[in-house]
This record gives sequence, C-alpha cells and structure tokens, in this order.
Amino acid sequence: MKARFHTATARFADWHRPRTRGDRRTADGWKDKNAHNLEAVYGGKNFYLSARDLYSWVLCYEAAVGPETYQANITAAKLDDGRSTGLTLGSWYVSPDGTRRYYSGHHKGFFCFGHVDDARGVAIAWVANDGPP
Repeated sequence: MKARFHTATARFADWHRPRTRGDRRTADGWKDKNAHNLEAVYGGKNFYLSARDLYSWVLCYEAAVGPETYQANITAAKLDDGRSTGLTLGSWYVSPDGTRRYYSGHHKGFFCFGHVDDARGVAIAWVANDGPP
C-alpha cells in the first residue's frame, strides 16, 4: 500500500492573535524577511513559538519525549568512520560529558536559541524576529 500524505499550509490570515513579522538588517535599514502564505514548506518550518514556550520545551524535553527517545535524540550521530558529528538526531548540540545541550534554528527572519546546563540547573531561551546574528 502506497503511503499518502496530506499537507495543509497554514495561512497567516487564519492567525487569531497578534503576530510578529520577520525582518532582516541591511545597510539601508530593516527590510521585510517574513514568512508568507503558501510557501509549500515541510518539516519544522513555519513553526513559531515564544521565548517562554521554547524555554519550557528545552527545560522539559526529556519529560515531554520520554527517556528512551530523549537518550536517542541527545546522542551525537556518528559518521561512517566513527567520528562524532556533534549534532544529535534530535538536532541538539551536546557537550562531550552530556550535561549541556543547545538547540537553535532560523527561518525567514526568525531565530531561536535554547540552552540547558543540567550540572548548574540553568536553562535559557532566546527568540528574535531578525536573522541569526
């Protein structure tokens, strides 16, 4: 049986709350670099969240996905020759001792960064509506 996928593009006109637009810095000042309707994107694109939501996600990631998935998603991927890539299958960058990890991403004028240090009991999150610094 052939798999069938349904893709539904979210429309910003359907957004029921105030929404921050994406921008980019240029020599001439700020220019629009916003996500637009009908981009036909797949995966994690067009998924936006607040700094508070990102903070909760990075802090509670293990509880949210469960211990087995968590361990698989924070274990660094290996190249064919056995070297570590530094990036995990869950798109985390993890310190060699496993106590610190961060997640970042950007798309169309939006940037996010979440960091957790288990040894110190610290988590931070940062989001911006301009491209990565």
